[in-house]
Amino acid sequence: IAFSWDFAQHMIFGASLALVISGVTLIKFFDDRRIFCLGAALFAAGVLLLAYGLFNYVAHRRKIEAARK
Repeated sequence: IAFSWDFAQHMIFGASLALVISGVTLIKFFDDRRIFCLGAALFAAGVLLLAYGLFNYVAHRRKIEAARK
């Protein structure tokens, strides 16, 4: 299976989206304080992973565009 940068970006986006959704779900649907903290941690991890993926995507796109010139 060929590994491409676009595939990696889709995987990072999918993982971050799953973390955000699971965090929001835990926060909204459960009343236990520990579950709330777990949901907040998952939400924060998803946002951080999304920011990391976006930063890497922009950096790699700039390198690819510079190499094309």
